[in-house]
Amino acid sequence: MESKLEEKIYKERLVLAPFLWRAGAYFVDLLFIGFLAWDLHPYLPLHSAFLRFVCAFVAVHVVYESLSMLAFASSLGKLVFHLRVLDFKSLDKPLFAARLKRYLLKELLLFYPLGFFFRDKFGRTFYDRHAQTFTIVSK
Repeated sequence: MESKLEEKIYKERLVLAPFLWRAGAYFVDLLFIGFLAWDLHPYLPLHSAFLRFVCAFVAVHVVYESLSMLAFASSLGKLVFHLRVLDFKSLDKPLFAARLKRYLLKELLLFYPLGFFFRDKFGRTFYDRHAQTFTIVSK
């Protein structure tokens, strides 16, 4: 599969997203989610302010990721850094099942998939490998 991916990337002249751009996009997303959670946390009926913020952060993160990846196939951070997620087979926006698999693995494992970034020749994370997607720099 990796040789086919390399061949497709070379034929289509695609540029794979560098690690710092992907990390920056994720940081922009977390910053946006943090601001939303900070605005919403006083309305939760919990005693501890930290617990209210954590619950609001998790809820907003799940809603944000599900709406952005499942509906638009791109998040705010990816738009800022001009990144796109492509399907391996069609080199187009991933199918709903692939986006759902990618989203669920990303949310369940949080930052752990970034550890696999350095092991892959194409800089794909764990959830990208299993959903058969990859991230490129859009033109």
